[in-house]
Amino acid sequence: MFREQGYVERCYCEAEAVRGCGCCGRARCESHLSDSLCDRCSRALTRELATLTGRAWAVGGVVGAVGVLGLMVAHVGPACILAAPAGIVAGYLQRRLQRRSVQAALAPVMSATKGELAAPPEPPAFPSAPTATYGSY
Repeated sequence: MFREQGYVERCYCEAEAVRGCGCCGRARCESHLSDSLCDRCSRALTRELATLTGRAWAVGGVVGAVGVLGLMVAHVGPACILAAPAGIVAGYLQRRLQRRSVQAALAPVMSATKGELAAPPEPPAFPSAPTATYGSY
């Protein structure tokens, strides 16, 4: 009877796994997958994307500004009305592209490591101002 049963992959909570994580490939149950990523990969991805947030919207701003200038040169009347949504869409698409590329870069690292994520690096301390010494030149 035991040999007839198929092998069932289990999540770390011992529930039956639904599918693998989209990043590390480990088997996870439905409650431990969100947006096709496990909790660990999702935290790592969020941490990495936090450093890149401004870059995506800067690309969108550049696309919008160039679009406005290009439409103004072409003598299109409502240039701002037409180019502003293009900038917003470009920022959104750049954000999605960043998410995919960061996820692809994290996949080998996340699948090769176990346990909790390493603590995030602390930001460098702001250098304190030099103290003035009185009476010396």
